[in-house]
Amino acid sequence: MCKYTIGVDFGTLSARAVLLDADNGNEITSAEFVYPHGVMSEILPDGTPLDENFALQHPQDYVEALSYLVREVVSLAKIFADQVVGVGIDFTSCTVLPVYSELTPLCYTEKYMNNPYAYAKLWKHHGAAEQAERITKLAIEENADWLAGFGGTVSSEWMLPKILETLEKSPDVYDEAEYFV
Repeated sequence: MCKYTIGVDFGTLSARAVLLDADNGNEITSAEFVYPHGVMSEILPDGTPLDENFALQHPQDYVEALSYLVREVVSLAKIFADQVVGVGIDFTSCTVLPVYSELTPLCYTEKYMNNPYAYAKLWKHHGAAEQAERITKLAIEENADWLAGFGGTVSSEWMLPKILETLEKSPDVYDEAEYFV
């Protein structure tokens, strides 16, 4: 019986999946799922307005995408699910999401559904520009060797400035989050 692998790429506007023959790497089929919430840059689903430079995603879109895409490529290829021996995923870097200890996103709760800092910050979220500038300045003052390897500056698109932004702008989200994934 043939074996297959599925690769899922979670991008900016959609997720895509490809089904590959595990023996030779040949592509069997592919599918795409466009995110229902898209990129949230103006308002949250409940109508809460967003500040300039925000680019958020709703993590429910990721769950729906994965569920749909795996079933879709298996169906399109007319194979059995037990023939799939692996699933690989990747996300656009750095997408950052605060979660509870059981990995539930904070934005799933009534308490945080209208708080933009509880949603996934997409790579192009530039709300953390001030934090990135401060980290860069500190790294320069401390003669941090690693900074040169990154062009001499920290980007607001990186994980640490986004987490620092959450700490400073929404300490309740920061404190309640068990992890940032």
